[in-house]
Amino acid sequence: MNEPRQPSRHALLVVLALGSLWGLSEVALNPALRLAPDLPRSGILVGVGALCLGMALGYGGRARLLPLAVLVPILLKQLAFPLRGMAPVCDANACLAVGLEGLALTGAAVVAAGGQRGRGAALRLGAAAGAAIVLAATAFALLGPRLAPCPYLLSFGTSAGGVARFLTHEGLIWGAAAAVTFPLGAHLGALAGQRAAALAARYRPAMALAGTAVVAAAWLAAAWTIAAIR
Repeated sequence: MNEPRQPSRHALLVVLALGSLWGLSEVALNPALRLAPDLPRSGILVGVGALCLGMALGYGGRARLLPLAVLVPILLKQLAFPLRGMAPVCDANACLAVGLEGLALTGAAVVAAGGQRGRGAALRLGAAAGAAIVLAATAFALLGPRLAPCPYLLSFGTSAGGVARFLTHEGLIWGAAAAVTFPLGAHLGALAGQRAAALAARYRPAMALAGTAVVAAAWLAAAWTIAAIR
């Protein structure tokens, strides 16, 4: 893929917007998915996050900006502290999962960067993303029960066998979701970047305003959702 490299300030705003949308999905989609217990809730959330990060990568062509997109949903989730009086540790494992996912996909983007141009680019990026997310799931299975023990994680146990069971039930689904949505997001982001490059000369101020509006709307919607959930 020949992704357009957008000006740094514009690419930064897009990364913030996509990170905010990822955070909103964590806050709003997570409780909604609890109403459908048969669906792979965490796998869907991982897929949405990978889609947002992939779009950020494809749009700006800058893997180094991805950690910023990861930080945004973590900070957004902390709105539960002032709005609901929850201690930050209550969401510690969710923030750990988001952080590990983001760092893993950033690493996958860097590893696959040498093969981004030419045939098989999406396959290379998807394979790197899937493998990286399985590694992230392994780290989560090891660290989560120690950071904030919860009945679900403890049900797998903390031994090597417990980690293997967690990977069978969760980690492989996470990896499969990221392997599909991360390269898909990169492709969609590249298409959007090409369109934005064509419009930038005439509509850059309007585009900047739209990006700022997306960030503000996502944070307001997340704050409303957090405050409404009891």
